[in-house]
Amino acid sequence: MKNNIIDISADFSFSFGFGENLLFKMKEGQNNISLKKGHVYGIYGGNGCGKTTFLNILNTFLKPTTGRVTFSFSAFNYIHENNLTNISKIIGNNIRRCFQTPLLTDELNTYNNISISKRLENESFFNTFSVGIKEKEDNEIAQLLEMVRLKGNENTATLSYGQRRIIANLQVLYSDAQLMILDEPFANIHQSVIEKLKQAYRKKVLQNNTTVIIVEHNKSSLQDFADAILTIEDKQISLLN
Repeated sequence: MKNNIIDISADFSFSFGFGENLLFKMKEGQNNISLKKGHVYGIYGGNGCGKTTFLNILNTFLKPTTGRVTFSFSAFNYIHENNLTNISKIIGNNIRRCFQTPLLTDELNTYNNISISKRLENESFFNTFSVGIKEKEDNEIAQLLEMVRLKGNENTATLSYGQRRIIANLQVLYSDAQLMILDEPFANIHQSVIEKLKQAYRKKVLQNNTTVIIVEHNKSSLQDFADAILTIEDKQISLLN
């Protein structure tokens, strides 16, 4: 449908090896799952159930063993080709990911670590660092930094783990991505800052019709934030509204 950003077929599954070691599949009786634009989706399940692997499929790093994951982006026609340049453009333009381990550049200060997360329409991820860092003040970055009480001139290499995770969230928030994938984004962050980040994500969702997919261990926190929750239990995926 036109308002969907991702459609997952009912025969979707992922296994390690040659299909012998099933990690998860759609729950029996579960129809196609459609993730809509302008919504927040949570992913919940026990340790080792495959939450991060599921994100890696949604992030196009992995392909399902059976079934299809269809994206609304026309550029995803390239995704099954062995073309790194095209794939990097697709991911750079339409998807942003907050990993469990923040991917920051220690040689850049906090301001510039955020600024490089917004790339030109046809600019690949690997060209990001060759075009130079924007020196012009960006009001949006300034507002994001002020929200978390940082100045922008901090030495990234000396940040605490919690502060690095905050910058990783700000990178995603600053981007123009249609799909924001967050893997336990709030670990080691103070609750007051978490609430501000959640509000900022919700604002993006409402203003830009962005879709957020978030993995969290705290189910009650997910229920307060997400419009619907995907659960992975007993190797089966189901959608709870």
